[in-house]
Amino acid sequence: SKKKIFKNYFDIEKKKILLKKNSTIIDEDIYIPGGYTVIINSGQKINLIDSAFIFSDSAWIVDGKSKKILIGGNKNKFGRGLVIKNANIISTCNNVEFKYLSGLGKRFLYDDMSNKTYLIVTEYDDEKINNYIQIKKKYDPIKYLFSDDYSYFGALNFYNTVIKIKNSSFLKISSEDALNVISSEFRISNTTFSEINSDAIDIDFGNGEINDLTFNTIGNDGIDFSGSNVNLNNIKFDMTGDKGVSVGEESNINLNNMEAKNLFIGIASKDGSITNVKNINFDNVKIPFASYQKKKSYNFGYLKVDGNIKIKNYIVNGIRDANSSLIINKLNLQKLTKNIITIIYKKKIDYLF
Repeated sequence: SKKKIFKNYFDIEKKKILLKKNSTIIDEDIYIPGGYTVIINSGQKINLIDSAFIFSDSAWIVDGKSKKILIGGNKNKFGRGLVIKNANIISTCNNVEFKYLSGLGKRFLYDDMSNKTYLIVTEYDDEKINNYIQIKKKYDPIKYLFSDDYSYFGALNFYNTVIKIKNSSFLKISSEDALNVISSEFRISNTTFSEINSDAIDIDFGNGEINDLTFNTIGNDGIDFSGSNVNLNNIKFDMTGDKGVSVGEESNINLNNMEAKNLFIGIASKDGSITNVKNINFDNVKIPFASYQKKKSYNFGYLKVDGNIKIKNYIVNGIRDANSSLIINKLNLQKLTKNIITIIYKKKIDYLF
């Protein structure tokens, strides 16, 4: 049975699932049924290659308490990643490195010329930072049995569960999100994200805490919230292609202590979201603050910033549309910005003047 493939790599001991080998290569999709706990011990390694993906209905305890645990692909053979879903036990990741993963989206390519379907495998190209190429390869369809039933776009995904991530790192990830948390409770702390192709963290309908995170060389947003309630403390950003923190779809966010340099937008609050921020230190953030409505089905944005505010080397300190609120040190930003969506999403800086 295809749902027993995981037994090629794992042993079952009572209600625990354990790796057979300390270093395990997985080159096919596997499914782990519910009702168990997957235990990955200090120093162990899951080498997920050739666009393989793990689907798990059981919680994972990944604890590198004495030696780092590695979960990821190879430089020239990225794995796709992992989803943990519907587990009623808390999953934990401590001292784990996630690397060379590319998410589940767009895994196959149909070629009209040859009338064949190819597997897309991501490679990392060292010629420049955060540089990925997709290679099409022949493949054995029997190894990718679960592909078409699911759409998880993160390298590491959590759906309808509870998670704690600490002392970990996400490096060289080429997926829509490095970490995607959906309809889950979470706590993420002391973790770094570096060379992420698109968004680093995407929280959809989540509740939780984020503390002491560092982001470096992020292609799109650092953290993207939708419909979520989250408290954040001590967040640092250097080089994101778009926003540091993007808050949308009626989220309620409290953020204390954010440092950022070399961003397009520091913090954006939109579409019925309420974002309260204290203590900011920005350098070369082109537009530190933005509050607006993007989707007509939602209300307007609200962003309040106070405490110790240091911003330098910016174009304008903030932008808002006619009905959104942007309050900086108790002063409501009076100036309205026309064409705000074009400025933000097409980076048309000239429209500011």
